[in-house]
Amino acid sequence: MPIKYDISSNNNLSTGINLGMLKVCICLLVVIVIVALVYLCIKYKVKGIYTSIAFIGYVALLLIVLRYTNVVIAVDSICAFITLLAINYMFIKYVLNGLDKGINKKEIIKQTYLRHTSILLPILLIGIVFTFMKWIPVASIGMVLFWGLIVMFIYNYITISTLLDDK
Repeated sequence: MPIKYDISSNNNLSTGINLGMLKVCICLLVVIVIVALVYLCIKYKVKGIYTSIAFIGYVALLLIVLRYTNVVIAVDSICAFITLLAINYMFIKYVLNGLDKGINKKEIIKQTYLRHTSILLPILLIGIVFTFMKWIPVASIGMVLFWGLIVMFIYNYITISTLLDDK
């Protein structure tokens, strides 16, 4: 009696990155983020401190969401995570620049969301498509992008609306 079975494709992706290189890259990323947040604190004073704390909160909340949605974290999804950090930093910087120009908080939040939604909607759609792919590294990129953008839009709206005042 022959045994019938299906062979699925290999879900593991072999990269040339070893553990030492990964640790160095993560340490370098942490240093870059710290320098960027210190820059915000120096340039924008109190508002920069508030948004730097909000940025750290975004990273923490995103990591919690990724943990509870059972996303596979690999080198590929770390690249998507780094992309989300850069997008969130640009989002915060755009709001702070608008507040420095004298635009009121409600108007700059509206402008920021309109601008970033039109830019990030294709990335969100790509993330949704990647999420349903069977290859695990690509699916993890899609899940990180999807959850990262959703958390970013909701979290930034709440924190910017409550932390920054209309001065």
